Amino acid sequence: QGIDDIVCERPDGIKDFWKVKFTPSPEKEENHLSWEWLLEIKGKTDRSRSILQKTYDAIKQVSPENLGDVVFLTNKLPSRSMETCIHGPQIDFTLIEEDFKRQIISQLGSLDAAEFLFSKLIIQHSDKSYLALKNAVRSDLLKFSDDMGVGRLIEKTREWATHENNPPEDGWIY
Repeated sequence: QGIDDIVCERPDGIKDFWKVKFTPSPEKEENHLSWEWLLEIKGKTDRSRSILQKTYDAIKQVSPENLGDVVFLTNKLPSRSMETCIHGPQIDFTLIEEDFKRQIISQLGSLDAAEFLFSKLIIQHSDKSYLALKNAVRSDLLKFSDDMGVGRLIEKTREWATHENNPPEDGWIY
């Protein structure tokens, strides 16, 4: 729970988690990938949690030897304070502003928890729009098949995504 977008289990038992957050207007400042947005607690109950809390709660349930990639995929553009912390695909916890660091530690419960989360979390931001991504995927797939084959694969993936235990054999794709 917490990372409910994509959870993959590899044949060796390693689990990968993908949290996907897209916005229709990523260029607007209020839609940027920011600490305020990641730390915002929506809801009014004791169970309400921020995106960072949900992510941490999900991955701490998996034993470290079975934890694979933890990816946060978004088309959001990083805010200035977020951008200064991103190095390659990860956030460098030591570069986070002190106020945000305190909030993160408070929400996750300890410095160790915060450091663990950021040691695992991969950030893929500024991702392509749906149409640009769709065209890029189609172009890549055409290297391996023709237009009819790509069309059949896309139709099958729609079916797999919307029908339980499909394909047969418990819904696994081989």
